[in-house]
Amino acid sequence: MSTADSEPNPLASCIVSAANAMRVGFDGMGNKQLVTLFELLEPQLEVGGIKKRLKLQLILSKLFEAQKRHDHIGIADCLEYELGPALGLQTPGNEV
Repeated sequence: MSTADSEPNPLASCIVSAANAMRVGFDGMGNKQLVTLFELLEPQLEVGGIKKRLKLQLILSKLFEAQKRHDHIGIADCLEYELGPALGLQTPGNEV
């Protein structure tokens, strides 16, 4: 295994951190991680095909709706089970 393989992907790490914080009720920490995640995610929205961008926009809409409802578990699930896989990332919720 190369060094690059052993380094965690910043997006994957941020998704896991935000989801874990939301699941245990640390919404302040989770929201801070979400801000970082959105900053890391911004370049992903500017590149790639229209299909990928539309899929990411739909997932982000779901995240914002869950945030409006203060649905922390919904946010965590959306991050791990939808956003991670849409980005092709391995997170604890979508391991093969």
